[in-house]
Amino acid sequence: MSHVHVVLPGGRQVLAGELRFDRTPAGTVAAVHFTYATSYLADPGAYPLSPELPLAGGRYLAPRLFGCFADAQPDAWGRHLLALATRRRGERVTDLTEEDFLLQVADETRLGALRFHDQGQFQAPPGEGAATVVDIASLARAATAVLDNRDLDNRDDDERDDDGRDNGERDDDEAIGLLLRAGSSLGGARPKATVVAADGTLWLAKFASPDDRWDVQLWEVATLRLAREAGIQTPAFEYLPSTLGHGVLLARRFDRAGDGERIGYASAATLLEHEFGSGRKPDYVALSETLQAESANPGADARELFRRVAFSVLVRNTDDHMRNHGVLRGPSGWRLSPVFDVNPQPLRIATLAPTPIAPDDAGDVDRDIRLLVDHADAFRLTRAAAIEMVREVDRAVSRWVEVALAAGVAHDETGFMARAFENPNRERAQHLRAGG
Repeated sequence: MSHVHVVLPGGRQVLAGELRFDRTPAGTVAAVHFTYATSYLADPGAYPLSPELPLAGGRYLAPRLFGCFADAQPDAWGRHLLALATRRRGERVTDLTEEDFLLQVADETRLGALRFHDQGQFQAPPGEGAATVVDIASLARAATAVLDNRDLDNRDDDERDDDGRDNGERDDDEAIGLLLRAGSSLGGARPKATVVAADGTLWLAKFASPDDRWDVQLWEVATLRLAREAGIQTPAFEYLPSTLGHGVLLARRFDRAGDGERIGYASAATLLEHEFGSGRKPDYVALSETLQAESANPGADARELFRRVAFSVLVRNTDDHMRNHGVLRGPSGWRLSPVFDVNPQPLRIATLAPTPIAPDDAGDVDRDIRLLVDHADAFRLTRAAAIEMVREVDRAVSRWVEVALAAGVAHDETGFMARAFENPNRERAQHLRAGG
């Protein structure tokens, strides 16, 4: 059993309730229990941690993690690291449960405002302190080694010392440990780490993958610059060139205030109570309707969401699933978080499945921006206002070559990426602007 604490807006940390897992004889999780603390229910600052956990007494029971706890788990990259560390300890990866993944995330860098306490400490404390910006080069090398599987599990016996482990293996253990302490729940399968800047703020460092066909981080920097020019809220970010090849993207963690206070976070998947793999994906119209029901400023957030969808469609960002959108908890309630994980996709791959615009959207890679305008009222916009917003976003995106070159992209790389930025929706947007 874990005691769940939450940092409320304003920095006050309180006990929210108790979380317990039932296990089968084989050790797998059979059920999840959560009960709010009586003191939390009486607290004027209390709010439901998840839509499926309304503020009420009694026990909540589910066969899987409630959304707020799923958001606090490691992402696919973090799970890979935990599995690797488990295997290298000689333990079976198949024995890892959702409880293990939840409680083995480093407390200092865990996403959002939830903390888990048991036996006198918060779970899980960093082994040797969180990584800092000074560690970025080491983290990048460690991430590359993990992804390449270099020397992690396949050393010959004659490479080992008397203790059965060679120096490289000990170095690997340190690298994996450093990556685990710098883990994050935010994002997906790409290698990343949370680092602490000199002023104490947390930043997300995103690294290259050996499978990258272009400098994904540099193009994300260029795309974030375009998003900012399009009037979309972005986090602070910068690009660090690397001697290892592709550089590193640093983005300020928006779930921490300037003084380090934890800020509550919920993914769009949690807001929609969406379980991945359960069937048809949620669409943006449904997200807008749910967002308006939860937001402290529904009109502003609905219009901001429309702008973001228009931008994603115009730059062909196909990795826009419901964990790549989220809301932050403020004194007055939930508000959209800054945009993140916005990457142009120049390739038309059949397996890509971007979020549909509306229930009647076929979900093609090149989703039709005209369909978004047709559903303008779902975002609290008139058709004329929606077309004007598309015009503003398209005007910003039209500068993509100039912005990319200014960010440091080589000129000969823009031809390949043109297939993302010059997709059919650019012509459709201009036709809308002309009154078509």
